[in-house]
Order: sequence, then structure tokens, then C-alpha cells
Amino acid sequence: MSRRTKALAAATVLLAAAPALAYVRSTDDGTGACFYWGPRQVPYVINAPGAAEDGALQASCGAGAAVAAVRAGFEEWSAQTCTDLALVETVAGSASTQVGYLRSGANENLVVFRRGWCRDAAPDGSGDPCLTASGAGACDTVHNCFDDRLLSRSTIALTTVTYSPSSGQIFDADMELNAWDGASGTFATTNPSDGWYFSCLAPLARTLCGIYGQDDCNAMDLQNTVTHEAGHFIGLAHPCEVGQAGNDCTSADAPTTMYPRANLGEYSKRDLDADDRQAVCDVYPAGAATLRCTSSSDGDGSGCGCGTATPTGALATLLGLAALAPRLRRLRRRQDTTTPA
Repeated sequence: MSRRTKALAAATVLLAAAPALAYVRSTDDGTGACFYWGPRQVPYVINAPGAAEDGALQASCGAGAAVAAVRAGFEEWSAQTCTDLALVETVAGSASTQVGYLRSGANENLVVFRRGWCRDAAPDGSGDPCLTASGAGACDTVHNCFDDRLLSRSTIALTTVTYSPSSGQIFDADMELNAWDGASGTFATTNPSDGWYFSCLAPLARTLCGIYGQDDCNAMDLQNTVTHEAGHFIGLAHPCEVGQAGNDCTSADAPTTMYPRANLGEYSKRDLDADDRQAVCDVYPAGAATLRCTSSSDGDGSGCGCGTATPTGALATLLGLAALAPRLRRLRRRQDTTTPA
């Protein structure tokens, strides 16, 4: 599927096996298949900000602290004793800025720090080749910016998952962190003009940052953001959607890591809530088969039956199967922000 193709909307299904719990799995809207990884050891790679780009993160969140925050966000899911799912960093790192599944070549489950907005990096009418179908490629890849033509500037981070619509098996997941572009100015609490200002400080009472480049203050907590996005990475959805009829968020949903909104200075998503822990325990139970949801036998796509998948396997095997898959789809998930109280 083209990088510029509008993303498919996906339905979500509340697990019938645990009606008291609020966790939700991402599913294909046509088949009802729940998303899951085949192997229990899943690698990811970080395109970390280099020394010249440290200024695009808060002074207390340079390249080293940023990488540590990303690792901690993934490790929170793997650290639960009920699961043997291991999200493992590829230490060599990556220079890639391209998200999506590559059927040929070295595919990566990429974490990348975008720098500012694509409408600023490649304005409409500028003649930038990335704006044309025959050009060098999508502007986000060329300029490492966040595509704010596709989603609003309220988006803190974005996870794109490539999966099989028939089985729900994930073949690739990539995370985009929509970071500051390095320009000076006042930092807005919603729809910031120059990207989101990430911080990596320990959870302490501090004032909120007022300007880009300010240190020793709280901004959008990076580990908080990555922990949420890592939930999408392993196949989870939001437990609710703010303002959505029939699925509106309530105060009971707010403590979960997978809650769809975050405030500046918020740390609560760093630690999994009971519902989040139950999700990783149920889907990837230690020493047992992965919980798969498939369409009901009558073909209406509404069922959530339990199947099995081999709980072990190498990534090379997974990618080999992906190359032969007749159809793959991509789902893009976003985490929004609210104005801090």
C-alpha cells in the first residue's frame, strides 16, 4: 500500500473473555481478526537524535536520555512476569526515516523522532519534489517531519502497523515521535507551532515549560508517550475514544496506559494499569499459545474466537511469511493531547 494512501479505519473489539476489563485489541474492520505478533521476541530499532539534533529535545532530554526513555517504554510491557513477550532493541540503531513494511531489503520496526511539521518543511505551492507523486518520496521521509496534512498537530505520536487482514498477524510496526524542530518561541499546550517539546525528567513536581529550549521543567513526557505507543505496537487499541457515541471515555478509562489522551507533565502512562497488564498477559501468556481472535463461523466478522499461534519463532521466519502474504494492510494509530488543567 502506498505511503500516501489514506489509512484504513479498523474496528476494535472488547475481549468477551474478560467483560470486567477495559482493554481493547486492534482488529481488522472487515474480518474481525485481532492483531498479534507471531514470535515472542520482537526487535525494534531506534533512529536516535544525534549530537547535532540534541537541541531539538529538551536540555534534560538529549540523545542519551531520549533513547533510555524509549527503551523504558518498551520494557514496561516486557517486564510483566505473566508474559514472555520480549521487545528487544537492535543496538546498532538506524539512520532510516521511512516507516512501513519493506517486502524486500532489511525491514525494521522503527522508532523515529520527527522534527517539526511537514507543512513547514515543504509548504504547499513550494514546488518541493516530495509533494508530487513523481517526486523523491513522501515529505515525512525526505525531511523527517510529521505529516500534518494527514493528521492534526494535536497528534503527539503515531504508530503504523502492517498486518495480515485474514489472520491479524503483525509484520511490521513503526513509531513516529513528533518532536520539536529546534525553532525558538513559546510552546503552546495544544497544536504546538514547532512540534511537541519532549522531556525525560524523573517524576517530580516541576513547572510546565513555557518556551522551547527551557530546561528543568515538564513538557510532554517521552517515556509516557512511548509506553502508550508500544501498546499499539503489540496490537492493543484505545479502550475508548473521546466524544465517540457508544464508546465515549469515562473517568474509569483515564488511568490506563492506553487511554487516548495525555496532558503536559503527565507520567501516569509510564506504569501499566491493571487493564493493560491483563491485556499483555492474556494475549501473550508465558509458556502458552498466543490468544488470537478470528471472525465468527458465519462470516459476519463479529466474532472473537480463540485460536492458537506458535509462541516461539524467529523474526526471519515471520518476515519470510510476510513476503508471501497476498494482502497486507496498514493501520495508523494516534495519541491525542488535551489542554492541561
